[in-house]
Amino acid sequence: MTGAIFPLFTPAMYENLGIQGAGGLTAGIATILSITPFVLFRYGSRLRARSKFAQELVELRNLEARRGSSATSTIQAVEGDGMIDKV
Repeated sequence: MTGAIFPLFTPAMYENLGIQGAGGLTAGIATILSITPFVLFRYGSRLRARSKFAQELVELRNLEARRGSSATSTIQAVEGDGMIDKV
């Protein structure tokens, strides 16, 4: 999303802050955003436990299991990626 929005304000940012200031700001934003995968890895199961969407997926999986039919491909893909954990 940042890549889609950045071209809208980059020229003004480089004009007002200069090359060093704008480059430093861009590097700072990139550094802060680079932490995101590690935070999601560490706290992902807690976030999914609070997520209504993840809870609905678990309920749908359980409903499909009770019916005796195989789970939908979406649920299998999500489970295969480790997106649903038992909490």
